[in-house]
Amino acid sequence: MLPPGDAFSVITSIKADTTRLLWTDNSVRYFAALSDGDPCLIILDEVEAASACSTELPVGFAFKDGPEMRLADGPSNSEQNWTEVADHLWAAN
Repeated sequence: MLPPGDAFSVITSIKADTTRLLWTDNSVRYFAALSDGDPCLIILDEVEAASACSTELPVGFAFKDGPEMRLADGPSNSEQNWTEVADHLWAAN
């Protein structure tokens, strides 16, 4: 579940009971969730939170100066190399 508090109120459309922690890397946490039935990727640290949602997978974006991350069933067909860091979570190399 996402932590409670005002710092994370930016993610208002996310259904709290659908959130699943996928991976923690240092102080950054990566979650999958649903918003109105659509898959979302949520990335947050102690100060900021950001999310991206789509009607279908993959869902991806880069948070701050980190690598592009994707919530997906498999690696992208793009030219970019991807590493699966957790189930359904991929990081651009």
